Amino acid sequence: MKKLFYILLLFCVPFVFPACGGDDDDDKIFQWEGDWNDPEHPMYQVYGGNYNPVKGVWVHPNNEEGGYFSEDFKYYSIVFLPNGTYQKITSGTDYQINNTTIRYFSRSESYQYYRLEKNWLYVNYQYLGLPISDDNWGKYERWINDNN
Repeated sequence: MKKLFYILLLFCVPFVFPACGGDDDDDKIFQWEGDWNDPEHPMYQVYGGNYNPVKGVWVHPNNEEGGYFSEDFKYYSIVFLPNGTYQKITSGTDYQINNTTIRYFSRSESYQYYRLEKNWLYVNYQYLGLPISDDNWGKYERWINDNN
């Protein structure tokens, strides 16, 4: 009987210790902080409903595709044409924005972290709620052209 007890103990111990891992408080857990252009949000008073730092056209480094964030808070996927202009390839998707996150409303609600550095827009493709990885940031350059 003692032998059976030790055998059971031997099989149970590996399952007990992984449950004793420490809490990782450094992981950022996603929480939508609200739309800074919503009159009910405290930041509305600061920006007067005009907070849209991503407004404009953004070029993917391969220069064939990009995105357009409009003044009326719609996002369009675009492709660049040989004549130096671009063409919208999707209908406008409504979005909301705050200082860290873009919230899209298409078939379902989705979120994307972003950050701006000079003329570069970085967006994180990782699922929200998981720790942010430096490997998952896409990079887009602000496009400046008077043809459109």
